[in-house]
Amino acid sequence: YRELRVLRDNFPTVPVIALTATATERVRQDILAQLGMTHAARFIASFNRPNLTYRVSPKRRSFAALVALLRELRDGSAIIYRFSRQNTEKLAADLCERGFNVLPYHAGLEDKERRETQEQFLRDDVPIIVATIAFGMGVDKPNVRLVVHYDLPKTIEGYYQETGRAGRDGAPSECVLFYSYGDKINQEYFINQIEDDAERAHAEEKLAQMVAYGEARTCRRKSLLSYFGEKWQAENCGACDVCLSASEQQDEQDAAHTYDGTEIAQKVLSAVIRTGERFGVNHVVDVLRGSQARRVRQFRHDTLPVHGIARDVAKDDLQDVIDQLSDKGLLARRTSGEYPTLCVTTKGRDFLKKRESLSLVRQAPPQADAAGEPDTVLFAKLRALRQEIATALRVPAYVVFSDESLRQMAIYFPTDHESLLQIKGVGNTKLDQFGDRFLAVIREHAAERGVGSSNPSTTSEHAANGASFAQIRNSHPRAYAQWEPEEDERLVSLFQAGRSLPEIASALGRRPGAIASRLRQAGIAPDYHLSLSETETRTLELARHGLSMAEMAAQRGLSVGTVIAHLERIIETDEVLDLTHLLPPTDRYARIMDAFRAESDDLLKPVKERLGDDYSYEELRLVRLRLRQLSTNTALSSATFDVLSGEKDRE
Repeated sequence: YRELRVLRDNFPTVPVIALTATATERVRQDILAQLGMTHAARFIASFNRPNLTYRVSPKRRSFAALVALLRELRDGSAIIYRFSRQNTEKLAADLCERGFNVLPYHAGLEDKERRETQEQFLRDDVPIIVATIAFGMGVDKPNVRLVVHYDLPKTIEGYYQETGRAGRDGAPSECVLFYSYGDKINQEYFINQIEDDAERAHAEEKLAQMVAYGEARTCRRKSLLSYFGEKWQAENCGACDVCLSASEQQDEQDAAHTYDGTEIAQKVLSAVIRTGERFGVNHVVDVLRGSQARRVRQFRHDTLPVHGIARDVAKDDLQDVIDQLSDKGLLARRTSGEYPTLCVTTKGRDFLKKRESLSLVRQAPPQADAAGEPDTVLFAKLRALRQEIATALRVPAYVVFSDESLRQMAIYFPTDHESLLQIKGVGNTKLDQFGDRFLAVIREHAAERGVGSSNPSTTSEHAANGASFAQIRNSHPRAYAQWEPEEDERLVSLFQAGRSLPEIASALGRRPGAIASRLRQAGIAPDYHLSLSETETRTLELARHGLSMAEMAAQRGLSVGTVIAHLERIIETDEVLDLTHLLPPTDRYARIMDAFRAESDDLLKPVKERLGDDYSYEELRLVRLRLRQLSTNTALSSATFDVLSGEKDRE
């Protein structure tokens, strides 16, 4: 708009009106100055959209939460915003697989395709659009009932403008933002590419304001209006996640949402201090839950007194406690390095010294993936058992298990301790107290209905996992059972008798890899390692000759994924192998390596979610192999060591 001053200069007598949609007070002043409108009358309508409900949800299980939101969308349309074109295409495809009528929209599509998509949306032929911010300008569709920001927007102005496409007919509509601190890091990566210092600083400021909005636990409406210079007087807007949660807490029926968080707060703050205030949320959570992740052991945090002191608290719940302690000023996030680290504030240290009490809010459990509906009969049986136990213990029913825990049990049919621990809200303590009684009900019901872990009511992802578990259990019945002392005695006997690995595995009902691992971990044969198969040995030879992934796959007649699986087995057996020529290009390798470091374990899914669809699982698996070589001190060639030396310095 600064270029428009030429119109005022050339046509000084022509009346001028300047109209804006999302201008802040500072921008409005700049517009007046640039256009020379020194005596202009100003008319400012309210930025408040009373029919919109604003919600911010943690970006955990976000796809399941999105599916649930869309299934609740009975009438009207939805717009889902994503940051990149690739992620836009991927999310649209995933939703199509779930049976939704959805199309992608981004600037990379042909003009004709974009026009047709927009027209189909306006005609209600397609009710759901997954789009980048290229979509929506000039679209005045009255019945948009849901706007979802699946990724963090760059500015509050953009966020407000995009949410403003909901409910233009005045009917109640929802605006949901899935917030993750990892999205901030992704945005910062692109901001750092801006060469102009002033422009980069401006972008950083805008992003910081957006992050503050996502992390705040104050009224969303008040935050938005305040940003645009408008005051909101009411204490409770009644239409945002914060105020709705506050209203629920006033209701006696929802008193269970608040609890005495003194002890867990003390544990979290102590863990942050004990780990030196140099690590992020995920690492602190891993230490508290007693994880044996490589990074935990690397810094000897498994020897700290705080290691495992909150092992019965779910990971998501601990992350939420940390968020609340940050909001209350007891914890702070430092961002001086590449990734944010936690530190205890003066207020937090005073809390520990004075042994003050603290109330926290128990977050309502997320709804189960709507694609997998619970077995209603089993759900009723589980609730009856829960009530029986609660009555005997004279405690509220939710103390035993929440409804969400029971709902997930009725979806996924866990039949042993290992699978029951995967259910939200089930930790080791509750497993010991109640697990066997609930498992007995689930097993009995499954037998009556002829349902196993591949229950068709589960989601496609869980059905696939369930089938895999079932196949493993069929061939190795004790694959997921805890090791018993008698088994170790038998393992020693069989090993000393010279029985082969497959023979021992068959005799004990376990997988060969588990047998080899047990031989080492139990000290029975600390130097025992698996041997490579003939096909894995052939892959090793080709890799040592410097062939690329594509060349090895072509020469072997295998998929790239299978070749990587061979490489994983090769590294597992401690074979010496220089992976340098197989790694992604330097810039991509560095970003993947940083993403792994930001996580506290080497699981692929969290890293993939952090990096997005621009990075393939094959790349992630190769970089993870490099990390495993580092962590196990595998002997490397000098060329490999040169590549890694910089990483060790950064570490």
